[in-house]
Amino acid sequence: MHYLGFAILIVSGFAAYWFRGRTRFGYGCLEIAAAIGLMIIAVFHPEPGRLLLSNGTAFGTYLSNALSYVASVYLMVRGLDNVGSDLPVRWRPTWARLFQR
Repeated sequence: MHYLGFAILIVSGFAAYWFRGRTRFGYGCLEIAAAIGLMIIAVFHPEPGRLLLSNGTAFGTYLSNALSYVASVYLMVRGLDNVGSDLPVRWRPTWARLFQR
């Protein structure tokens, strides 16, 4: 089951990068929504640090995992963006075809 989740995260990273290339505005709105959600947790939860640790509660464990998933997909999008910015010339047509840039 862990391998399936890992594969889903990799595909999600590529899909998020594709989405970012298609509509930066929409992708930016998702980034803002995620940031506001994290701010709400940080400010309004009585013990946000405790919540983010796997302290045995189902919600704390779920939230900790969800933040890890979001962060990993975000980092993959940033990495793909950096790679795409400095690709060797011979790879650029394939990259453009895959991600329609």
